Amino acid sequence: MGAESTARSSLSVVPAWRLSREQARTEFKSLETWLFSEEAMAFPLHEIEREQERRGREVHRLMLQAHIQARGTGDVGPALEIIPGEGGEAVTLTHRREYERHEQTIFGRVGVNRMGLLRCMPNCADGRVPLHVPVHVGLASR
Repeated sequence: MGAESTARSSLSVVPAWRLSREQARTEFKSLETWLFSEEAMAFPLHEIEREQERRGREVHRLMLQAHIQARGTGDVGPALEIIPGEGGEAVTLTHRREYERHEQTIFGRVGVNRMGLLRCMPNCADGRVPLHVPVHVGLASR
């Protein structure tokens, strides 16, 4: 049992962006290998261009996905206070929720994980019932 515990504690968690980056590198290597293969040498140039563009877009999409993941969820902490202009009342957003949405980019579809903060109803018993729609902090929607 002691050896098993030691083995578990020596494992480290690899961030998702590093996995996506490795996937992009693997895809690039695959493209490079294909471009110089005997099979590719037999194709006319216009077909090589078309296939290189298709595979290259996937490399770019994977690199963009890794970049987005490396930026994090936009977590600003346990709460956010919004202070309006004159005469308005401050609102504190305390209900946190991580969610994923998808964006269509010029390279293809990528996933974006974000941390949302919601306002809770002031008269709810446990103070955790969300009111309305999440306020998104960080990456803006297009």
